[in-house]
Amino acid sequence: MPELPDVHQEAFARHLADLWPSVEAAPRLHGFPISRHPAWKQWRLLAGQQATSWWCISLEQAQRHYSWTQRESGEPFEVLAAGLRAALDEGDESGARHFCLAIFTWGGVAKKPDDGSRLWVERQFADATLCRQMLAAVALLQPGSMASLARFDGADLLMNAAVTKVYAAASPASLIIYDGRVGAALGLLARRLLAAQGTIGVPASLAFRWGAAQTRPYDSRNPSQAGYAFQSLYQQSRRAERHPDRLWAELVRGSSTILLRARELLAGRGIRASLGDFEQALFMLGFNVRYPLHDEPRAGAQRLPATCA
Repeated sequence: MPELPDVHQEAFARHLADLWPSVEAAPRLHGFPISRHPAWKQWRLLAGQQATSWWCISLEQAQRHYSWTQRESGEPFEVLAAGLRAALDEGDESGARHFCLAIFTWGGVAKKPDDGSRLWVERQFADATLCRQMLAAVALLQPGSMASLARFDGADLLMNAAVTKVYAAASPASLIIYDGRVGAALGLLARRLLAAQGTIGVPASLAFRWGAAQTRPYDSRNPSQAGYAFQSLYQQSRRAERHPDRLWAELVRGSSTILLRARELLAGRGIRASLGDFEQALFMLGFNVRYPLHDEPRAGAQRLPATCA
């Protein structure tokens, strides 16, 4: 992928590439307190059962410190994604339906029978158009594409916290899962770069949107600060012609483009990182973005065993 035409996105991609490698004795990149929720079980296996906070010194370490609820039943995302891609390749409507719904279950989304995303999948399946619609959506979302995203209108094609997972599963090498946590982390890191550059205000190409946590009483995922405003994914656009699903689709395409460029820059340095690695790192940072970055020396962080750090 060549240098991005948008100077702000290119600078941000370079910044993300710089934040990826772990450097010994580096300051803490991010950290926040954690609860006893099962989602932190994996982290406590590394940091110790008494750990009261999560932290990282780099994006690469954030990915290695990934922690999420492990469901006792069901296949891992990679298996579900491979199944979905095979179904789409074969035009297997029944298989595509099965894996879309299984990915919803994996992600803990679209749980109710009358959920809009679930109903959309069932409607497309009934019309024998699910594979065609999924492939069309994935093609439109491809990084670098200039195709209109107007089809993401909440009826023809959807884009929300549920279907972003199935689109990413259908094209994991080029599309990320863009949810509220990933958007929060992108906003946080973009704000830090802009502040370091002395830029006040957020350029449109870096106006990442975030989504509030369902169980926290305050905006722990709002990266906004004085001079840098980031809107919620669920805040209505001032431009009436932009449907919320279309705006979300623009975020998926733009963010995937930036992260692919960052991955390419790392590859030029001999460092391998997949789009999924970046997504997992951002997912972890985005849990709580109300804590400042680079404010604590690495020496002050909880230490992991040498084999885990």
